[in-house]
Amino acid sequence: MVKYRTSIFNDDIIPIEIDRESKKSVWVKKDGGRQRLKKGSDYIYHDVFIEAKREIVDRRIVNVEYCKFQLGLAEVALGNAREMEVSE
Repeated sequence: MVKYRTSIFNDDIIPIEIDRESKKSVWVKKDGGRQRLKKGSDYIYHDVFIEAKREIVDRRIVNVEYCKFQLGLAEVALGNAREMEVSE
C-alpha cells in the first residue's frame, strides 16, 4: 500500500510503502515496519497524491498571505521613516 508523505521542511511529495495503517498511524516498510503518526509534527501521510498537493498549496497560500501582511507593515514603517523630521 502506498501513502504520499509531505514534510514541513520542503515541498516534496514522496510515495511511501506502508505495511499497514490504523486510524492515527502507519507502519512504514523502509523503517523496518516502524510505526509513525499519520499526522505528526514533521510529516503527514496522505491517501492520495492530490491530498498531498493540496496540503502543500494551502501551506504556501498561508505563507504568501503572511508575507503580504508583513510587507504592509514594512511599507507603513517606511512611510513613517520618510516623514520623520528633526524635533526641537
